[in-house]
Amino acid sequence: MKQKMKIKIISVGYLKRYLDNKEEKTVEVPSDISVYQAFEYLEIPSGEVMMVTVNGKHAHKEEILQNNDEIKIIPLMGGG
Repeated sequence: MKQKMKIKIISVGYLKRYLDNKEEKTVEVPSDISVYQAFEYLEIPSGEVMMVTVNGKHAHKEEILQNNDEIKIIPLMGGG
């Protein structure tokens, strides 16, 4: 059985709809997964995420997460 870990997801703007309309949520995910895999696990479309920070630092979607990491997701911005 795969180990689990807890991460905190902080959403900006409309992405909170993927977190039960909350700006932040602590969730359990499988250990040793990447940011991208966490998006898949939590059903957050990665194409809607423009930028990710992990513990306050810019992160790539391939970065492996650790227990108690804080992930902030920032959506694509539109404008004209």
